[in-house]
Amino acid sequence: MASVNYRNVEGILKTAGFQQLGARLNLSQKALRDRLTLTFNLSLQSRDAALGFDDAFRAAVAMPPTAPIHSADNAYSKYGGYFQSEVHELYNPVGIIEQNISNQVTSRLMYNLKADYEVIKNLVASVRFARNSDNVTNGQYISKYSYYGSGVDRNGLASRGNNNSKSDLFEFTGNYSKTFNDLTATFLAGYSYQDFTTENFFTQAGNFLTDAFGYNNFAAAKDFADGKAIATSVKENNKLAAFFGRVNLNYNNIYYLSASLRKEGSSRFGAGNKWGLFPGISLAADIGRLLDIPSVDQLKLRASYGVTGALPGQSYLSQQLYGPGSSPSYFLYNGVFTPVYSPQSNPNPDLKWETKSEIDFGVDFSAFGARLNGTVDFYSRDTKDALITLNVPVPPNLFPTTVLNAGHLKNTGIEISLDYQVIKTNQLNWNTKVNFSTYNTKVVSLSMGDIKYGVREVGGLPAPLTGNTVRVEEGKPVGQMFGWVYEGVDAAGKYIIRDVDKNNTIDEKDMTIIGRGLPKGEWGWSNTLSYKRFDLNIFMRGVYGHDLVNLNRTMFEQVSRISSYNLVNTKYFDPAYKGPAAYNSYYLEKGSFAKLEYLSLGYNVKVPANGVISSLRLFASGQNLFYITKYTGVDPEPRYTDSNGNVLAPGVEPRNSWLTTKTFTIGLNISL
Repeated sequence: MASVNYRNVEGILKTAGFQQLGARLNLSQKALRDRLTLTFNLSLQSRDAALGFDDAFRAAVAMPPTAPIHSADNAYSKYGGYFQSEVHELYNPVGIIEQNISNQVTSRLMYNLKADYEVIKNLVASVRFARNSDNVTNGQYISKYSYYGSGVDRNGLASRGNNNSKSDLFEFTGNYSKTFNDLTATFLAGYSYQDFTTENFFTQAGNFLTDAFGYNNFAAAKDFADGKAIATSVKENNKLAAFFGRVNLNYNNIYYLSASLRKEGSSRFGAGNKWGLFPGISLAADIGRLLDIPSVDQLKLRASYGVTGALPGQSYLSQQLYGPGSSPSYFLYNGVFTPVYSPQSNPNPDLKWETKSEIDFGVDFSAFGARLNGTVDFYSRDTKDALITLNVPVPPNLFPTTVLNAGHLKNTGIEISLDYQVIKTNQLNWNTKVNFSTYNTKVVSLSMGDIKYGVREVGGLPAPLTGNTVRVEEGKPVGQMFGWVYEGVDAAGKYIIRDVDKNNTIDEKDMTIIGRGLPKGEWGWSNTLSYKRFDLNIFMRGVYGHDLVNLNRTMFEQVSRISSYNLVNTKYFDPAYKGPAAYNSYYLEKGSFAKLEYLSLGYNVKVPANGVISSLRLFASGQNLFYITKYTGVDPEPRYTDSNGNVLAPGVEPRNSWLTTKTFTIGLNISL
């Protein structure tokens, strides 16, 4: 099988978009009287993208809509004729995307070689080698006329970076299956070895005579002579090895047992902690085959328990890392300028696997001639030794943060899926499916040895705001939104804040839990209908129970900001408030929503029975068609981390969020 695909997509930002060319090849060959099967899979992809700048969205909100894009006034000649206010972070959004360049070229290679050999009857030995290779090159140039990105201050600023990542997998397995009367048994044992290598290179320099070179002529940057240029390079490697085994037993399609054991080792952990043991077991019984229950075709009870491990996000955290120091990066020693190296981390020789153990109880059922099918699951997930970056005192530590196995989190919930054939006739069919799930994640502990986490606030707000948005507390849910409670505006135009501790003084002690950053659950509802040659597919999705900090409101929904910035005028806007930008429960909104995710209408054209074309289908579809929500920000989807990826600080919508777009497709499917 061979395939080639090409895509040319314009982005929703002016100048953004990508062209992509991909190809796939799958080959399979039998040999040695079909005892040997050779398989080769190859995938190639090349992508040339103009990324644009997500800060243009942030600037479009802040810039007053009455401001011009261009100006012939000589005062703006230093900005290339683009109108520009010099108020803090008030950038011309059109200037951002038209004056500056941000490109990315990606090359991807993936191939897989596999040989399966039947050693004896029912015993198959397999050997596999696979490689994934990604090469990503980024280029960015900020014009010498651009107020955004310090282009004017740096007289043009060019950046160029390359990321090359490669992973190799070698795997050997043996699979034996046998049926003994009513018992079918399958045994699997194997070994796998993976090698990951990542190389990064980054250069940045400014002070150009002209914008004509872009990021393609770093020799023209005067920053190299002035000592202001930046150049960094990193190479990282880690290895992962595993011995594993699994047994599956099936007795008469009534009783099922599956057990597995995996011993896995990673070079990313400290000496003595590199290996982890991860068992798993599941049991099931189809009592519908044992009991005669009217209208019930299947009733399977399930129970399972398993442990999995997680790796830290980078290598060498168990060791002391050093790197070039901050400015000045050299010092004079014996008449020679010597590079400065300083600690970049604290060593943690005790770094070990993060483990997640999960127990699940479930039931699968089918009834009314398989017209009704469903599953119900209850799970409890316990994450221990979670890898978390925590602040530590300096001294005795050399660096202010350390990655520690200090987290203990617990998550419980239910998952329900129901599928029902509502109508089934020769001409009309209607099938509906509902999914529903709940979440409840709690911080059991964030302490380790002498490091007591206790209660902390995380999720810092951007300037001019100060403070944090989330309280992390042992024994409490993850994502407690934290702040002052808004109760109105007084006659002087100031916020009325609830005096939580009743001491007639509003201070940090009056900050309390004001919301929930993580959702309580989500649902999905799909419907598939067909009538004669027409077919219709509808999918709706929803998330409920979460709150979001609308940063655009906190920054720009105050009358005092209108002298410089655009006024965000939502349904919550209160012109009586005369104070500065602020954060309290007034700016925390309910994020629950229902969304029409997908809608498709198709028609199957009748074709001649003996013609070249065996089937032909016309269709039109739409994605992200509308939201039903009370949220006034850009996107009501939950934010599971902050901008730095901290999972303990959810619930804040960043100001540079890309807009959710509607996509409409008209297509034709032809089979020969």
